[in-house]
Amino acid sequence: MKIHVADANHPITQGVMDFDINDETYEIYQIDPTAHVLLSTETPDNGKNLAWTHTYSNSPVCHIPLGHGPKAYGNASYITLVGNAIRWAAKEAEGKK
Repeated sequence: MKIHVADANHPITQGVMDFDINDETYEIYQIDPTAHVLLSTETPDNGKNLAWTHTYSNSPVCHIPLGHGPKAYGNASYITLVGNAIRWAAKEAEGKK
C-alpha cells in the first residue's frame, strides 16, 4: 500500500518520505476527531488516516497500525517511524511531569 506522510514536520515523521509497504489493511475504524494525523493512504480497502497522535488522560499517544509481519518489520520507513514514535512519547511524557 502507498503511504503518504501527512505531516512531514512532526518529530515522528522526521526522516520519512512517502513510501510503500506490504502490510494488512483495515477498513473500519474510528479515530478521535481531535487526533493529529501523521500518515494517510488512498488504498481503497483501508481507512484514509493511517497514523496519528493524541493525548489521553494527560499521556501522549501515537497509534501506527502498520507492522504485521516480517515484510513490514523490514521496511526502513516503518523502522524509522517506530523509533521516532518511542522517542517522541518519552520526551512528551517527560515534559508533562
